[in-house]
Amino acid sequence: MTTNTAAFYMYPPGEHEGSTSLSKNAPSLIPESAPAILYGDGTPDGDRAPFTSVNKGSLYMQMDATDDNVHVWTKVDEGGADADWKEIGLSVARSKTFNIDNGSGTTDDDIILVPDRAIMIVDAKRVYTEATDTSGAASATTAIGTAVAGQQIVASVACSVSKAVGSADDLTIVSGAVSADGMVAVRHTGIASTEAGQYFVQITFF
Repeated sequence: MTTNTAAFYMYPPGEHEGSTSLSKNAPSLIPESAPAILYGDGTPDGDRAPFTSVNKGSLYMQMDATDDNVHVWTKVDEGGADADWKEIGLSVARSKTFNIDNGSGTTDDDIILVPDRAIMIVDAKRVYTEATDTSGAASATTAIGTAVAGQQIVASVACSVSKAVGSADDLTIVSGAVSADGMVAVRHTGIASTEAGQYFVQITFF
């Protein structure tokens, strides 16, 4: 996603439509002007106006964000940097580490989380903590479901050969919806011993 080039005020500080603004009518009661609401395309450009002109707590609506992704950013610092702005609601969770060569056809399951409210998974990846060999690793598979051995979130997909430590496979999401008190379960199906490679599964959700 590109950085914003032109942001606009929806509600400038002190001009909140349909309400009485404290920053206009009672300046003695507050230390500074009220937060603002901005909108535009691209991610916040923290060292350029109007992003530098608004106080912490201000909101920015990203109109060209990817479908089913978070569209709202909030200002958390006043350092004149892009890092001053954080997406609202995105969280990350990960599974345990799986060993690829845990046995041919042998399954290993892990429950990443059981959320107390409905969530939407927007990204899933397999992150390698031990490099895989130049052959053999593709016989091992990973699936993510809303039940043990399920594939509702990510259908079974082979591991990759020749993956370096710290590299990742982006996993295609079938459906990212998980109901309240539902589970996010990972199933690893292994290969015979002597094949190198370990990984964990990471999900991003709101």
